[in-house]
Amino acid sequence: MGFLDAAPEEWGGLTRRKMWEREKLDLALPDISRVSFILEWLGSECLGWFTQDGMGGLRPISWGEMDAFARLTQTDFEPWEAEQLRKCSAGYVAGYNLGRQPMVVSPAYEDRPDDDPGVAVERRRVSEQMKSALSGLAKK
Repeated sequence: MGFLDAAPEEWGGLTRRKMWEREKLDLALPDISRVSFILEWLGSECLGWFTQDGMGGLRPISWGEMDAFARLTQTDFEPWEAEQLRKCSAGYVAGYNLGRQPMVVSPAYEDRPDDDPGVAVERRRVSEQMKSALSGLAKK
């Protein structure tokens, strides 16, 4: 999720999710229907996917924040649910930081990088930009 929500600086604010959807690429998201309630907690206004440090960097949700959320919403997390919340938050932050770099393989394709459709689209974009720049030089 974090990888898809990231926007490399060179892309002018275009997130990977928007680029992949525009190109009609498979987002390669796993089926999580059995534990979708965990994503609902993370997507809530109260908890969210991450917190930010004083410099605006993303940080995983802390155990203290999860405890406060549980107490205030009267949610009794099972230990495995709390662990999954923390892992999902940490994974989101790691994916987001990775996704801010151009020309990287999606975590969904890390075991088969040659199949990553996003990298193919990025290569095509770079190639088109180079062709455009070089054709402009050739006309001079």
